Amino acid sequence: MKFLRHINEEIREELMMEYMRSEKRRVVIILCMLAFSFMVVPIIHFLFPELIDNAMNRPEGLRTLLYGFLGFSLFEVLVLFRIRYMLKHRLMPPINIKYVNTCIEFSLSIFLLYYAVKYDHSLLLLEYDGYGFLIILIVLSTLHLDLKVSLLGGLIAGAGYGAVAFNAIEFLDIKDGVAHLNEIYGARALGLLVFGLMTGLVAREFDKKLRHSITFQQERKQVELLFGQQVSKEIADELLNTLDASSTKESSAAIMFLDIKDFSKWADRKTPQQVIEYQNKVFSPIIEIINNHNGIINQILGDGFMASFGVPKDDTGYVDNAFNAGLEIRAKIKMMELSGEIPQTYIRIGLHRGKIVIGNIGNDIRRQFSLAGRNIIIAARLEQLNKELETHFLISQEVKEHLEQAKTELTDMGAFYLKGIDQQIEVFKVEC
Repeated sequence: MKFLRHINEEIREELMMEYMRSEKRRVVIILCMLAFSFMVVPIIHFLFPELIDNAMNRPEGLRTLLYGFLGFSLFEVLVLFRIRYMLKHRLMPPINIKYVNTCIEFSLSIFLLYYAVKYDHSLLLLEYDGYGFLIILIVLSTLHLDLKVSLLGGLIAGAGYGAVAFNAIEFLDIKDGVAHLNEIYGARALGLLVFGLMTGLVAREFDKKLRHSITFQQERKQVELLFGQQVSKEIADELLNTLDASSTKESSAAIMFLDIKDFSKWADRKTPQQVIEYQNKVFSPIIEIINNHNGIINQILGDGFMASFGVPKDDTGYVDNAFNAGLEIRAKIKMMELSGEIPQTYIRIGLHRGKIVIGNIGNDIRRQFSLAGRNIIIAARLEQLNKELETHFLISQEVKEHLEQAKTELTDMGAFYLKGIDQQIEVFKVEC
């Protein structure tokens, strides 16, 4: 339950951050649109003064629009700074702030429209500019990803537009076609409300997809985190990305088996805490060495492990990486012994290269990434052969042939029949 609560909290936080990023995009679009208007209108007025004269009835109306857009821009700039600050510090916004912002934005637009119509003494601004601006605001409200916000915007826009239109008809003392104008502006006001509902429904669908995506990503992240503590990231990715539990493939790889000599006898004389402490001290740097050489730990066996190089991700230099990892492990153990960090420790390493079968064994309830084939057995038998030959690091002929250049002397130990293998394997001792 604690794990689930942790996931839910992370999902909630990431959702809020994404909502604010979407809100930031909306505000930036509005500011760009206003900035474009501030740049274009003076140019048009200078080049084609008759266009502005035809669009506006009085200069007072144009000044009202410019002052109104300036005030609207300042409000959006303040909103943008607040959003950027909260995103930078990953702060949760007040739950109702988006409704407050929506009320202010649409109310400012309605007041701007009212005073522009009043000072221009004309209905022209209701025809295209004012109506179009409200439509754009409703469309952009989709980026709130909230049905109620878009519906609220449509409600304020529709009610405000209707109120301004009906007031303007009365204020301008229009006599002809009043009933027809009332029908037109009433229909437009209702249309804004309906449009707000439609954009809200679209926003809700976007919100569902966003929630699903973030929930999936966060849950996968947590699974990878927990899973990655048990196996390597590469194996975790292979299991999570491969949906067919029965899928297998053949690949070339280098397989390493490592074992600590007489570990069981030593552990019998120690407390469980001492054993765990010793294992952590020994295996932590070794695992890091394996990872640094593009290898992965497939299985920890208590007093040893099996590692692979070249799978599940491709690595053209996997044989050299495996060989060099073995050398580095031997050197690290010696250094830790000399420093007194660990007691005297004898490790045995067997390394072989060949074709293996890799795949996910199991079903939907439990699945395990597995390596199989005779070459796995050969690598294990080479590690065990160290006991008989009193050596520390043995490799096969296959490994020797694929090494670009051995950085240490190799001694030919001869050919051996290994248990479970029906042919002799040429074995070499690594001097380290």
